[in-house]
Amino acid sequence: MKIFLVFLPFLLIRYSCLAQTNQEYYNQAIEKYNQHEYKEAIPLFTSVIKVDSNFALAFSYRGYAKIAIEDFLGAIADFEYAIKLDSNDFLSYYNCGNTRLRIFDYKGSINDFSMAIKLNPRFAQAYNNRGMSQGYLEQFPEALSDFELAIKYDSTNSEAYFNRGVAKIQLKQLESGCADLHKSLELGNSIASEEISKYCE
Repeated sequence: MKIFLVFLPFLLIRYSCLAQTNQEYYNQAIEKYNQHEYKEAIPLFTSVIKVDSNFALAFSYRGYAKIAIEDFLGAIADFEYAIKLDSNDFLSYYNCGNTRLRIFDYKGSINDFSMAIKLNPRFAQAYNNRGMSQGYLEQFPEALSDFELAIKYDSTNSEAYFNRGVAKIQLKQLESGCADLHKSLELGNSIASEEISKYCE
């Protein structure tokens, strides 16, 4: 299972409204983050937040860094605070949902993905991941509907074809499900070959 986060740009973003010292902490934190030195980046983002507790971007980046060190509850708390600062932040809802998915909180992840979709109705990956959560809850008709929407908005999403194929097989739609698995494989998802061997040969 792949869970796709949507990350903010791999850039050094400067904010003139920050005090110079806080600006330096933020720049250092971004540098550490870009170098995948997440444990070092987290306290730097924390220093930024202590000076400016309304800096939503710092909460988001700190959340990503916490995911990287598997502090999933800490990441959720940061994404939730970013949402508190900006209730239209669909990416934080999405990433919060992905993090809940990592800790098997499927109902919670469905709520987060639903909010991301409400704010961005063409967000293909949010439909796909909400469908995954529904699949884990064995809500296969609802999952199938979400995978179809994921494919509608991104017809090259190999994972959505794979997931739709699995959902169809669970719903006894074997021929159509196998066609989706083959499409997923055609789009580059090598994992599909295992399911094809199991159900389609």
